Amino acid sequence: MSSPKQYIQAAKYDAAPGDRIRVAIRYNRTWRIIFWFKVGNDGSIYMGPRYSEIKRMKTGAKRLEKGRLTIRYEEGQEVTDPRYLDMKGKLSFHASGIINSAGSRLLGKPLRSISEQKELCKVLFQHPSGFVTDSIGN
Repeated sequence: MSSPKQYIQAAKYDAAPGDRIRVAIRYNRTWRIIFWFKVGNDGSIYMGPRYSEIKRMKTGAKRLEKGRLTIRYEEGQEVTDPRYLDMKGKLSFHASGIINSAGSRLLGKPLRSISEQKELCKVLFQHPSGFVTDSIGN
């Protein structure tokens, strides 16, 4: 049995391993959970957007050009396997360096070897109506 949801309103939260953190915005008199993340006991990071439904997904990799990143919607490789669409964009960055995304498994720099802040990914969002609603204290 899972424990009851607890919501805090804070710009900074000292999360313990295993805590699932949800980022929510207020839209149309409801709270919309737009993103979640969790840190594992070994320092692995699990995250994803909280879309109500995903009908189309693409994956890809880009390099910075003169310090900038441009993402064009027509680029990338279409994900068609319904198992990965059902995962709703979940990503995992393991302490070992393994990265799981949309059915792909990549090897990156081990998180446990990174000693300073590092950008792990970019996330594109959509209109707030496309995100899961929840009854966070009104």
